[in-house]
Amino acid sequence: MRAPTDNDRGWHQRDAGYWKDRGLHRLRQRTVSVTADANGMVAGVRSAAAAGSSGYLTTYRWEGDGDSLRLQGHAEPVGHWPERGDGFHDTMVDPVLPPEEYQELVRRAKSRSLTRIGLDWQIPAARSRVEWFGTGPGEAYPDSRQACSRRTFPRDRGRTADALRAPRENGNRADSRWATLTDRAGNGPRVVGEEPFHFAARRWTDQQLDAARHHSDLVPGPVIHLHTDRAVQGLGTAAVGSGVLSQYRLEFASADIAFLLTPVQRS
Repeated sequence: MRAPTDNDRGWHQRDAGYWKDRGLHRLRQRTVSVTADANGMVAGVRSAAAAGSSGYLTTYRWEGDGDSLRLQGHAEPVGHWPERGDGFHDTMVDPVLPPEEYQELVRRAKSRSLTRIGLDWQIPAARSRVEWFGTGPGEAYPDSRQACSRRTFPRDRGRTADALRAPRENGNRADSRWATLTDRAGNGPRVVGEEPFHFAARRWTDQQLDAARHHSDLVPGPVIHLHTDRAVQGLGTAAVGSGVLSQYRLEFASADIAFLLTPVQRS
């Protein structure tokens, strides 16, 4: 779960309340199966809050060739995910749209939503120099990306995970093809998406980010949390305007992810 913003807590959609009721802020992972064959390993992992009934079952397949490691994942919702039941009337959908498009956006406005769906990697803190091909140089979310360009942002510009610092959800880079986190010598992992993905890198957890109220509350930890997400929900402007528009809501559904991991060695 990404750290909720004031926008998520505001507006009539009350997404933050729905996510908290499902326990997305305290997810635990439990391995339910592991099998191996000549080509790799397959693991089934259930992600849900302790004593919670809303979860996901993800099947991961790992395959290596000695030089790289390929990860495929398929996530399916399990358990009980109730409808929203907010009862708000403002759908923020333009009534002059064609009828089919209008009805679809109205449906999505009240649909069950997720904060993000993807992977959280833990990288040694020394590998904090970030390089990527995607949107930037600033953050970009599905509904806030007009000021960004899409290109390579090299590590020699001094970009580090520590620079993405703010006491709220921050630092997402959309439409990424690859990202590397390296040490001063230029060594570290490269993550390549088979499809464009979102990524963010921080030296604190989402729970710590959610609890922080000032910059000084964010104390760097011993690892970098690298988020590589298939999708994330938009931010909206509920603190000063409307909530997340329907087309930028991340609907509750199954998802597929695929990444290739390779080492970067410059020394």
